[in-house]
Amino acid sequence: MSMTASYKTEIIIPKPQLAQLRGNIKGVPCMEIMRLAFEKIAREKEGTLTQGYGDCGGKQHDCLMGLRTKRLPRGIGINVASDGRVLFEFDRQNSDVSEAGSICRDIARAYAIIAIMRVQSQHGYEVSVQQETATVEGRTAVISAVRA
Repeated sequence: MSMTASYKTEIIIPKPQLAQLRGNIKGVPCMEIMRLAFEKIAREKEGTLTQGYGDCGGKQHDCLMGLRTKRLPRGIGINVASDGRVLFEFDRQNSDVSEAGSICRDIARAYAIIAIMRVQSQHGYEVSVQQETATVEGRTAVISAVRA
């Protein structure tokens, strides 16, 4: 039996972008940043981007974006709740739950870093990642922002 698990994030799509999301995610800035975060974590974990995740019964569940890794072969996906909150979803039955949690945290962290760097850049700062370190809890980054 499949047991879908959801991880809530602090990422909330603003209402104007949420209205756009119902039609086409490619033109929504928050989802562009999310795509970049997914791509970054896919590279780091040697994973594959997908359109959703699978369950233990072999059924595919469509999502806005998904990611599969060697340690989480059925994958994890994201959807957006009606209030704009981003939710990670996967089938926890016979899955590496710690890997799923790690992926969720890494994607949320990458999303925050990319979003902060974009905002700083839009406000006239030269932005760069000074240091990125892998720890047991995940990756941390030190960002430099200098007024251009």
